Amino acid sequence: MNLDTLVRQGEAPWRPLPDATGLDAWLSWGHPCAGTFRVGPDLVLFTVVYEDDDDELSLWAYAPVPAEIEGSFSNRQFDTATDLRKFVNDFFAFAGMAVFAAASDMSIVR
Repeated sequence: MNLDTLVRQGEAPWRPLPDATGLDAWLSWGHPCAGTFRVGPDLVLFTVVYEDDDDELSLWAYAPVPAEIEGSFSNRQFDTATDLRKFVNDFFAFAGMAVFAAASDMSIVR
C-alpha cells in the first residue's frame, strides 16, 4: 500500500479516498470516529486523534493492517471506550507507521 496516497483533500476523514469501501465504524459520535475501511484489497485502521468541540478542526490517523492479522479485525466489538482506545493505541504502536490528516468541517485539508 502506498501510504503517500492514502488520503485526499476534500474527502471525509473516515473515507479519505473516493474508492475506499467497506467502512466498519467501531465508534460513531455524529460521524465515524474509529474503525476500518478498504482500499482495494488492503484493510486500513482509522481513528480521530483530536477533535475540537465545534467539529471545525480534527486530526486523524491511518495505518494499514497486515493481511496476516486481518482476522482479528473482523466484526470487532468493544465492551468499553477504554477497550477500544487500548486496541487502537496498541495497533498503532505495533504498526510503526501511520498517515496523519487534518480536517476542517469534516473535510480533509492537509
